[in-house]
Amino acid sequence: MKYELIKLTKDHKFYRSGVNYRIKALKDFNDVKKGDLGGYVANENNLSHFGNCWLYNNARMYDNAELHDNAEMYGVTRMFNNTRMFNDTRMYDNAEMHDNARMHDNTRMFNNAEMYGYANIRGNYKLTTKLYYPKLYRYVSYPIFERDGKKPTHIRMGCFTRTIKEWQEDFYNNNEEFPKGVPQTKQRLYAINYILDTLGEERIKE
Repeated sequence: MKYELIKLTKDHKFYRSGVNYRIKALKDFNDVKKGDLGGYVANENNLSHFGNCWLYNNARMYDNAELHDNAEMYGVTRMFNNTRMFNDTRMYDNAEMHDNARMHDNTRMFNNAEMYGYANIRGNYKLTTKLYYPKLYRYVSYPIFERDGKKPTHIRMGCFTRTIKEWQEDFYNNNEEFPKGVPQTKQRLYAINYILDTLGEERIKE
């Protein structure tokens, strides 16, 4: 156990706001000292007892959000719903995560950045604006931000992960499952074109 939960009282500014506890370190780790007060959580499942992950300042975690490994939250950042942070990710300032958004590797969120839907960022990507990818298809569909921190090069749709170029050149890669003209294929095409539009990439034609 690396921390304990301090229940918020009625006179606390965050009382009944969706967070129920403030965290208090039970031992020294990283730059955290035993006895240090951290941010706020809804329940103990939000913050892992493993690794150096920690909430600083007035950072808050709601619902079923989870912080793992060495991930850190600063300022007045907030995580909601089923969001996840892994590895050495960081959130600063007023950044927020919603829905099923994920952060991996060394990704960073700054300023008023927001993530929604099934947004998933990896590598050294730095997000300072909104990133939104809804579930427009019966399977999860989202771009994968690679380690160079630039625009994504791959898109995942269901169990298929391919480069943007591969999708554009051979979208109908499985005619038995996705024959042209059927409603399911049109839904799949709509979902990938939504992603391509937001990335400024060329759309796929029917």
